Order: sequence, then structure tokens, then C-alpha cells
Amino acid sequence: MVTKRVKQNRYKKESRPGKTDRPAPGKKAVSRVMVAVFMVALLSLGAIWLHDAVVQSPFFTVREIEVSGLGRISRNEVIARAELDRTLNLFAVRPDLIEAKLTAHPWVASARVTRKLFSGLSIAIEEETPLAIVTIENLADIIINVQGVPFKEYDPDKDGLQALP
Repeated sequence: MVTKRVKQNRYKKESRPGKTDRPAPGKKAVSRVMVAVFMVALLSLGAIWLHDAVVQSPFFTVREIEVSGLGRISRNEVIARAELDRTLNLFAVRPDLIEAKLTAHPWVASARVTRKLFSGLSIAIEEETPLAIVTIENLADIIINVQGVPFKEYDPDKDGLQALP
């Protein structure tokens, strides 16, 4: 009977019983973690500083407001309703909130607010188109638009819609 001798794998390191392959963390590993934490903190502080510099900069103050699509509503009424009558930073303005405030006005069907480069806002308003005045017993008169949707209570003194059926 011939026995073969088993050769040791020369590509695999020999492991000793009771010893692990992972070295204990040294000064080098701890310093790498500390450098990573320091870099994250430094980048975070830099981002906060940059945000504050942009939001508080007079360079981005809203200087001109362009309003289009006005008929029944005045420009001053639009600016007052949108609360743009004070000094604001361009990046502090929330276009979606201004649109919601403007569309709450009964004569405004839709509004679109966009920022213009560096120092301006553009507000485009689409007003309701009245079709008729509806009179219902025991209720106030209501103005309906071209889609047949009531949008405002009729006030003859303010509205001036005597030509409507």
C-alpha cells in the first residue's frame, strides 16, 4: 500500500491555532477615522456658511416684479396679496406659496410665479372669464365662469357686470 504525502498549500498562509487573521486596530486606523469625521464637519460648516451668504446677500434682493395678465385686479392688489411689498431675498421667496395665495382671490383662475435671474420675479395671472349671473331663490346672486363653475358672489357695486345675462 502506497500512501501519498499531502503537500501543504503554498498560496495560503499558515494559520496558528488561537490566533485570528485580523490585526488589532492601530494608530493609523484611528487617525483615518478622525480625519474623515473632521472632513465631514468641515464640509458641513462650509455648506451652512455658503447658504447663509447667499440668502443674506443684498445681491439677490428682489428688485423688480413683473406682473402680466391683469384686467380686473390691480398690480398693487396682487403684490399685497402675495406679500411682496417688503424687501425679500430671491431665494427666500416660495413660488408655490405665492401661487396658492393668488389663486385664493376669486377673480384669479390660475397664477404662475417664476424667479428671474439674480433680482426679479415674474407673475403671470389668468383671470376668470364671467359668463352669467345666476339668481337662486333665497340665496345671493353668483357669477359663473365659462366652464359653468360658480366662482364669486355677485356685488353690483364692485363687479360692474350689468351686461351679463
